[in-house]
Amino acid sequence: MKPLKIQSGLFWRIMMTVCAVIMLFVLAIHQFILTPAAEHIADNELRQVTGELREDVRDFFGNAERQLRVAKEYAAGNMWLEGDAVGFTKLFSPILEHQQSLSAVIIAREDSRELILFHDDTGWRSRLSFPTRNPGTAKWLFWDMKGNLLSDQMLPSEYDCRTRPWFIGAITSGENQIFWTAPYMFYTKNHPGVTASIRFTNPEGVRHVVGFDVSLDALSTLTNSVRIGEEGYVALFDRQGRVIGLPNNAAAQSIPQRLQGIPSVADLGSKSFSAGHASWMNQGRTLDKIIRYTSGGTTWLGLVSSIRGDENNEFFIGVFVPENHFAHDQQQWLTVLGLAFILTMFLVWVLASDISRRLSKPLSQLVE
Repeated sequence: MKPLKIQSGLFWRIMMTVCAVIMLFVLAIHQFILTPAAEHIADNELRQVTGELREDVRDFFGNAERQLRVAKEYAAGNMWLEGDAVGFTKLFSPILEHQQSLSAVIIAREDSRELILFHDDTGWRSRLSFPTRNPGTAKWLFWDMKGNLLSDQMLPSEYDCRTRPWFIGAITSGENQIFWTAPYMFYTKNHPGVTASIRFTNPEGVRHVVGFDVSLDALSTLTNSVRIGEEGYVALFDRQGRVIGLPNNAAAQSIPQRLQGIPSVADLGSKSFSAGHASWMNQGRTLDKIIRYTSGGTTWLGLVSSIRGDENNEFFIGVFVPENHFAHDQQQWLTVLGLAFILTMFLVWVLASDISRRLSKPLSQLVE
């Protein structure tokens, strides 16, 4: 047998054997190291984002509750005269001005008398209503931004605080127990939000309710501030699928211009959000577990966690991110492995050539 033929056979056997071993090694690294590592990174990042937002939301609601208890102490301590809209405005306008999450403060009694204070772009507004005494009317007071009274007038009104969800919830709850409404449309401002309210009884035995309105715009400020990569986002929604914290994506930004009221997940027109929410629902509303779904030909990852407001409400944090956001590091490692494979094969080629050349001569002599 010719030496060259033996040398060629040895060379290719060495090359194929080493190549097969290296390929198995690379596949094992990809399957058992890189892929689990990428999944671990994705899981950690989604949980970190969820945890940080959960703390922000808890602080958000906790601040409203702290301010509510202070307001209740003011009311119980007779810090202003009953029905004194001027004193009420001077006391609470600084609080609303410096607490941007609070959009209105309300104090009401079980006999239907109510006083509310809020502000808009032109100044402060307060309304005094007492339908059991003055049915069909309410007194409105208009203030400038500095708190100077501009005018007051009696206007037609069918409003009765005793029919509102925040009043009913607080009046039927325990004394000094904070009640949170489900998201609803504010009667006065016709704007979506939630209300925290608390009941107390004065020395004369009259039950009062103090409340703070919290606009959903303030919650959306929290969710809008979170961006994960180029396309990832977070959202807050309730059990009925109503979105109370809008995600930071293009579809959600047009909601105020094209939709009035509290939007549902479907109303947003975000395909990835709708698909992620539907996948979560189909998997039995599984909490704190990564869900994988497809939207627009792209694989997405989602994680949904619960935030309980009180026993009457449950809100959810949803984090949704394209899977390829976490593939960057994996692609880098695959590139490094590919370069290492090429370099290794070159060295194997050199060594296989030398080994086959050295062994071919004595083997050919033995054959002869």
